[in-house]
Amino acid sequence: MTMNYFNPSDLVQHDATFNYIAKSGVGFGILPNNEQVFIAARSVQENNLNVGDAIRVWAVDNYAS
Repeated sequence: MTMNYFNPSDLVQHDATFNYIAKSGVGFGILPNNEQVFIAARSVQENNLNVGDAIRVWAVDNYAS
């Protein structure tokens, strides 16, 4: 089995709106094109994120090839 890792050059910067916090503390943001980004619970807590906050995220595409 081959593991596919991303390259640092694959990171893309996005502006998003924080829109959901799960009971576990993880969060999600929505991009202008309606795609969703995952935000780790630690990042939600450290940045004191609230629904509606504008945030900048760096992400890699998470699509199966």
